[in-house]
Amino acid sequence: MNAKRIVAILVICFSCISITIYFFIIKPITIRKHIEGRRDELIETLGVNIEEDDRKGFPVNYFYEQLEPGMTINEVHEIVVGYDAVYRCHEDYKDELYYYFGDEEGKAIRFMIFYDPEGYYYDFISEDPNSLVFGVGECIEGLREE
Repeated sequence: MNAKRIVAILVICFSCISITIYFFIIKPITIRKHIEGRRDELIETLGVNIEEDDRKGFPVNYFYEQLEPGMTINEVHEIVVGYDAVYRCHEDYKDELYYYFGDEEGKAIRFMIFYDPEGYYYDFISEDPNSLVFGVGECIEGLREE
């Protein structure tokens, strides 16, 4: 092989390795550090004391524990704060999909709050980051009003 071919092959190999390192190591670490920083800011804003072991599930576990079935929309909105985006979804746009630590699918921590027809909270479902289940295709941006 001539030297030009060897250099070209090495450049291609180096490029492939660099891209792989970026997408599978650097980018996930950067996203994780961003989320951890934003999580710490929200913990401070809410004035809560979260043990180190419980930080990974924050804010999903925190809000789930704070909400009680039968709460009004306004009571829920007083508790669930600090989000980056929120959408009204489903029939009559009565349920709310919250985005924390980003506003893009696959990068944000997301959960949905369900209200009954009278506007009272009754359920909470979070999303596994490895299997996206919520979509905003038929949702409207913004909080539901009481």
